[in-house]
Amino acid sequence: MSESNPLKAPLMTIKKAGERAAAIVQDLLTLARRGVAATEVLNLNEIIPEFLKSPEYENLLSFHRGIKVEN
Repeated sequence: MSESNPLKAPLMTIKKAGERAAAIVQDLLTLARRGVAATEVLNLNEIIPEFLKSPEYENLLSFHRGIKVEN
């Protein structure tokens, strides 16, 4: 994505927030397991289309009709 794209800054903010949330969850899981943390890189280009086909997404849409996701 080019630096001039107006969506770059909001997307980077979302990415950083997601990384912080993932770190917090990982810390909580490590505490719960009393073990060593494991890290894994996830490809959102694979995960999001699968979520859009899921019953959970359909349920989300039933409660929030104004949501529209484009990929």
